[in-house]
Amino acid sequence: TGTPVVVVLVQGRPHALPAPDAPAAAVLSAWYPGPRGGRAVAEVLFGDAEPRGRLPVSVPRSAAQLPVHYNGKDHRYRGYVDQSAVPRHAFGHGLSYTSVAYGAPRLSHARVGVRTPRLTCRVTVRNTGARTAEETVQLYVRRLSGGTSWPRVRELRGFVRLSISPGEEAEAVFEVGLDTLASVGRDLRLAVEPGVVELETGPASDRTRGARLEITDAEITHSESNAI
Repeated sequence: TGTPVVVVLVQGRPHALPAPDAPAAAVLSAWYPGPRGGRAVAEVLFGDAEPRGRLPVSVPRSAAQLPVHYNGKDHRYRGYVDQSAVPRHAFGHGLSYTSVAYGAPRLSHARVGVRTPRLTCRVTVRNTGARTAEETVQLYVRRLSGGTSWPRVRELRGFVRLSISPGEEAEAVFEVGLDTLASVGRDLRLAVEPGVVELETGPASDRTRGARLEITDAEITHSESNAI
């Protein structure tokens, strides 16, 4: 009949979704919304409310793809023979009724010491759509070299929600410190290890832009660790 069909998933865990060419105009994950969930779903579908939620999990393409972890270990293999290793929807994914454009992350310091790992990460987000954006800016950390206790591809270490009017821009500010850069060592204690990491910002784990940060054993001052 030409009437758009929307799939609403009421679930407690992610389920494998059909191919993207399935006849659905949209897919909404309601999880277990409670007694007022029906009204909340209706307000989102009719555009009375902006969908603000972001996936706390990765949605697989099929059951054969499981497990799918956004922060999985950095193995050498990158795919399967019969399908992609990329999930259907990545951790942190979520759509809205407007569009935004992200700038590159900017770091206040390019080098920090393991004893005082403090810096600021900023990213500018512009609303390029016609409605007010309720955007969740996400910060991930990826280790590029050094370290013995961080085998993960990347990990979410912070997020900031911005409300941006149409045509306007706003800045997300992350104060990066010990809790952001530390990992659990073999002695089960938190520690910042020397090496090179990348601080990545974006709307989801698979759509990020990064800036490199060197973490050194040397004692440095802010004056000699200028911004990138």
